[in-house]
Amino acid sequence: MHDEVITLFDDCIADMMLLRAELAASRRVEPGERHTTVLAAIAAAERFALQADQTLAPVRGSTVTFAPATTLRVPTPAVTLPVAAPSQD
Repeated sequence: MHDEVITLFDDCIADMMLLRAELAASRRVEPGERHTTVLAAIAAAERFALQADQTLAPVRGSTVTFAPATTLRVPTPAVTLPVAAPSQD
């Protein structure tokens, strides 16, 4: 399970770094592009939280219920990031 959690962190950090690069790029941005990129970052963090919770649930014996503020439903971002399925160990 330790390796799974490290992989989840690595994947989330890689996604966030790609999105940060999008925000930091020295170029002309389209209207709403920054907003869309931030929404994609929120979605990446939510994916991490959900996958980490699913990974740790067997150890804890239950899943965590997230506060309503963390269950945002965002439109599909222009930046599409790969999502790794949690392993079934």
